[in-house]
Amino acid sequence: FKYFDSKRAQSGKAVQVDSINLSWTLYAIISPILQSISVNQISINDATLGYSTVSDEVSDYYQMDKFDFNAYNFVIDSLADKQKRFLYSESFDVKAKGIQAAITSKNHVFSIYSMNLDARNGELNIKDIQVWPWSTKTELDYMKGSIDSIAIRGMVYDKGLRAREFNISTPVMEYVKMPSRLRKRVTQEVIKTDTIPSPSGGMSTID
Repeated sequence: FKYFDSKRAQSGKAVQVDSINLSWTLYAIISPILQSISVNQISINDATLGYSTVSDEVSDYYQMDKFDFNAYNFVIDSLADKQKRFLYSESFDVKAKGIQAAITSKNHVFSIYSMNLDARNGELNIKDIQVWPWSTKTELDYMKGSIDSIAIRGMVYDKGLRAREFNISTPVMEYVKMPSRLRKRVTQEVIKTDTIPSPSGGMSTID
């Protein structure tokens, strides 16, 4: 927020501009009306999410077929900003299935069967990860392969992320590096369909 004195500017005198940084919080917004807000549980169930970006005529797509979210003991009061609880909640969990992304700007497609994050117990489980190139006829390096599962136990977030256990099951990944003589500015094709190539070479649909 900046304050500007127009009268002093018109008088021809030196003008001093005072800058004040205002950090708005949820409590600052509700405090003129309410002293606090408390909700035992906030939930989003069976949601379908889709997102796309367009840059330099290249489209990237992201999708979740099923998305569930729960936040527990949501509280906004005078202590909320000092406690700095994530999402103003004591804990939360996220469950998602059918995660797909066609990142054509990087020549990659990936899919995840399921992802479960339980912040209360400090656990993250990701199953059936697949990565493959959008096209092999390209000047861009690319990766292809799969990972059966990723599991993290004992996660603690306190000015950084710490974990007691980290496991990756059956990783099979290949990195394909294109010859350096092909290193030129790549012109990506504009995607005009709602389909993405599958690992087997077929096509799958992004809604």
